[in-house]
Amino acid sequence: GGPRGGGGGGRRGQHGTGFGDMGGGGGFHFGGGGRPNPNQQRRGHRQPQRGNGLEFQEGTHFEDMEEPAVGLAKARDKASKKIHLVLFYSSSGDYHEGTTGEKFEKATRNIYFLLNVNKIDCQKHEGVCDEEGYKLPNIHKKPVLNLYVNGRRKYFPKKFSILSEENLGEFIGKELGRTLPQLQDARKVSNWLEAGDKSSWGLALLYLDDGKSSKKLLPLLQLFAFKYVQKISFAKASVTPSLREAFNLEDSGPAVVAFCNGQMDQFEPFPHDLLAKSFGRTGGKLGTWIMSFYSGAKCSEKVKLDSNTNLGKMSMKALKSLLSRVGGSCKQCIEKDDYISELSKFIKTEL
Repeated sequence: GGPRGGGGGGRRGQHGTGFGDMGGGGGFHFGGGGRPNPNQQRRGHRQPQRGNGLEFQEGTHFEDMEEPAVGLAKARDKASKKIHLVLFYSSSGDYHEGTTGEKFEKATRNIYFLLNVNKIDCQKHEGVCDEEGYKLPNIHKKPVLNLYVNGRRKYFPKKFSILSEENLGEFIGKELGRTLPQLQDARKVSNWLEAGDKSSWGLALLYLDDGKSSKKLLPLLQLFAFKYVQKISFAKASVTPSLREAFNLEDSGPAVVAFCNGQMDQFEPFPHDLLAKSFGRTGGKLGTWIMSFYSGAKCSEKVKLDSNTNLGKMSMKALKSLLSRVGGSCKQCIEKDDYISELSKFIKTEL
């Protein structure tokens, strides 16, 4: 019997009208006589060839999305402050040899900790994929990679056979719509630091572009800027000999420099090679380095407490750390101004 009736009924095709579901007796088909239309059968009723799908490494960072219907609802939420990268695929998909799980893993290995990277097997969750607009027969032939930012859904437009860290990063950077301010010279850098933007960490990061590496590095910095919005200030500048000299940088290549407390002379360059052969680890190292400023201790160590010290530029954590370093304590301090007031008592102390 057919899916919804008596004998002779055909199955609904992917794009069919559903007439083939009205089985029974003479079945209502355009072919007449209860027989399915041969052309319709070729287009929508043929069972897809079974393949091996996509194979991922054990313990892969491309995790299966738990409760896909709930996870996708969160990704589509316009109020969401998280970035979601979701791969829709079929575990029995018959994919082109250039479309592999390893390729997806390599393309995201440097950014997966900055956004939610998940996959959904449409073979297991056909209804969820269908709700998202992806029919299983289509996913069986070609996966779909979607980016969700502020509830907006964008699909990766290039062929997966040429998927790479660079073109995926470029795609994500473009869709984030978060461009870093461009600074022209040391004076502009100084003005940017002085102006500040109320970053809660009292930290600013400057990406110095060598003109050759922006396709690989800029999207990574844009992701960090998105992740740490209102916590850390980000900007970029073209690297020049004078900037290299000012910040004690190598003679060639790009660089990232951290500035504490809005001060040009309180800086620390990223200590690793941004373009190391194992670029997949660069993002992780950069993230670890950024987090080393979180406690405020690093930035407080760069402060020489005197009458010229701008305590207002420092974060609450840095102020607490500095107060401890000069031998002070303030159990009753609650607001930032309380710590500034307490530290002002030590202004004349020689450190």
